[in-house]
Amino acid sequence: MPKISSTESDRLKIMSNAELKMSAATALDELMESKPIDDISVNSICDKAGMSRATFYRYFSDKYAICTWFLRYLQLQGVDRIGRSCSWYEGYFLTEALIMEHIHFFKHAAASNDSHSIDRATPKIRRNTLFVTLEEYHHVTIDDHMRFLVNAAVLVETHLFPSWHYGKYDCSLEEACRWTVECVPHELFELLNTPIKPNANSVTRKL
Repeated sequence: MPKISSTESDRLKIMSNAELKMSAATALDELMESKPIDDISVNSICDKAGMSRATFYRYFSDKYAICTWFLRYLQLQGVDRIGRSCSWYEGYFLTEALIMEHIHFFKHAAASNDSHSIDRATPKIRRNTLFVTLEEYHHVTIDDHMRFLVNAAVLVETHLFPSWHYGKYDCSLEEACRWTVECVPHELFELLNTPIKPNANSVTRKL
């Protein structure tokens, strides 16, 4: 039996029982309308989603893991594909457009001060994804220089996009994506901007 790559293994884990996981995300979204995520109990999420605690803990380590899963679910359709099947601009555009459709969920989730909050988890997730893309798809060795470039790109995107979503910058989605791409370190941009296997359904708005 062929060995499953870390990329495919991650995708399968995220997509497994996605409909059930989405019910937990929807329940949490509704509960966050009336109280902060830090004050919401797992029991209340289970009651609203119509699932048992056993089922909840089969898929989530805690309530914050719902937010991380939902973000990863959206990232699979965009930024995870940078350097694999789409360019930097396309990856950013696809994910940020999806986040805009659920902006209230992520705005509420980002208000958490917990050590497991989505804001604390996102940079690590993005770094790991880029490292996998560089190693598995482009066969690039991750040395200190490359690690520095990846960290710089991740710091930029995880700061600028939330700032734009929350109204700090008065610009369009296209402009926010284009400007963020311009901040990607040149060497890293050149390495990943040309997809290994371009997607025929990629966004047509090019950088």
